[in-house]
Amino acid sequence: MKKRLGWMTAAVLTLGAVAWAGGTVVVAPARYNVMQVGMDLAARNGITLVSYQGEATTAKPLIYAWNGLEWTFVNLEDFQAGKFLPEKPKQTLVIGDEHMVPQAFAPISAWAGQQQGIPAIETEAMLNQIGTALKFNNADWQWYASRYNLKLQDLNAPKRKTSIYDKPLGQPFTLKRRSAPQPTVEIKPSAPPPAKVDVAEPKPAVVESPVVEAPTTPKPAAPSAQ
Repeated sequence: MKKRLGWMTAAVLTLGAVAWAGGTVVVAPARYNVMQVGMDLAARNGITLVSYQGEATTAKPLIYAWNGLEWTFVNLEDFQAGKFLPEKPKQTLVIGDEHMVPQAFAPISAWAGQQQGIPAIETEAMLNQIGTALKFNNADWQWYASRYNLKLQDLNAPKRKTSIYDKPLGQPFTLKRRSAPQPTVEIKPSAPPPAKVDVAEPKPAVVESPVVEAPTTPKPAAPSAQ
């Protein structure tokens, strides 16, 4: 049992070091769609994922941290002091609006580094804000768009089409580098497939045969009495 516990501890420390490659902590509510994105961020982008259960007025929310194998419980005091982390992160993203994020999380600003709130919990808006904060590259944007069946819109496309000759005469400009700027993209929901419309075949018109009236045959005259 002790050997197994020691092996698990070593594994957790190793996974912790991998998770700290980017020095980012993501604190998110324990909701299915949010946790799905969080797990993808942990696996692909090396963030440290922390989940919470509670709301703004919850005095002692339940807090768990993902170590790469399982969820481990973190008591509120250790979370407030950052004792569950091997070192202070460079940035911390807290997902949830003012009604969701527990007020008891306020002390984390002492260790959170550059702290940023992500109020959206809908997958599309949440990924757009997280992707901007984590500075997703093109491959990341493409991967998440494919993963969640979303479309990408390049917001820098009009800028790349602009030439220095498009500027008014006399307006100063700066040449920074020859390479094109990193595309800024936005995830949008894919358009649903067009609905199939069943077109009913027109029924053949019923043509009634004309009614032909027989000619009136005159009655023979009655014989006259002699």
